[in-house]
Amino acid sequence: MGCLLGKLADAPGSSLFFPAAVAAKAGEADAEAQLSAPAPVHIAAVKKDASGWPLWLSSAAGDALQGWAPRSADAFQKLEKVNTNKSRIGSGTYSNVYKAIEVETGAVVALKKVRVDGVGEAESARFMAREIALLRRLGEHDNVVRLHGLVTSRLATAPSLYLVFEYMDHDLTGLVSAATASGTRFTLPQSPNGTKFLFSNRRRIIDRSSVKCYMKQLLSGIEHCHNKGVLHRDIKSSNLLVSEDGILKIADFGLATHFDPDNPRPMTSQVITLWYRPPELMLGTTHYSVGVDLWSVGCVLAELLLGEPIFPGRTEVCPYDTRFT
Repeated sequence: MGCLLGKLADAPGSSLFFPAAVAAKAGEADAEAQLSAPAPVHIAAVKKDASGWPLWLSSAAGDALQGWAPRSADAFQKLEKVNTNKSRIGSGTYSNVYKAIEVETGAVVALKKVRVDGVGEAESARFMAREIALLRRLGEHDNVVRLHGLVTSRLATAPSLYLVFEYMDHDLTGLVSAATASGTRFTLPQSPNGTKFLFSNRRRIIDRSSVKCYMKQLLSGIEHCHNKGVLHRDIKSSNLLVSEDGILKIADFGLATHFDPDNPRPMTSQVITLWYRPPELMLGTTHYSVGVDLWSVGCVLAELLLGEPIFPGRTEVCPYDTRFT
């Protein structure tokens, strides 16, 4: 049973199903050839291995692809692009997301198209291999988005990959915006002496039961990730997808990584969107664990209560000055 917050279908700005994992880049033209369009005869087809995977992908992601075969491009029909910006997820790697229909079943799916530029192709393949491997490691969980399959490009000159996900109707950013616009507000609690708590100029915009419901699902999903040895490293409201039934799922594992608490290793500190990034990463630590995700979860909780990000800092130098000065 999910959380219901008003009429979800009318939530403005809630159609960003797989938002940017790092920084948004200039958008490409919306008009694009159908997924099933055949490759021009004058362009060489991509080289593939015995299982049908392109060599540029299988060379980096062999283990992650084991037991799977690429889906046919003809099996899907794209309906529309559901994000307006190309999302850069690695050096030379960009993604767009499309709403599509699986022709055979009529099921609506989300296709995350990852296009690899020639420069940094090997690094890009490693990024994709890691995301695929982690999604397969996570398997099925009610509160984690599931990878259903992969579709590969036919063109050697423009290598790309489609990740097939279940389609979700909204994200938490859109739902918070919708609640703010609706004018439904609840005053913040007061302390025993009658004075309001911190952020007294703010108003609660989502009822307590809805906040509890979403947070329970978020904590359940992140616990599953951590139990499977996966750090998400980009928890934020726009990466938390919500269905029409109020089911919340954690999405966008482009910055995720495997971790072993018994064998810690150095990791980059340049992860997690600034507004949700914990202090230790701001200070450049390379040894961290599940706490970085839990800080981000706390930021999401505050955002649900306040109706806006709690730490909307503009620079890494002073990310928290709006609250602690």
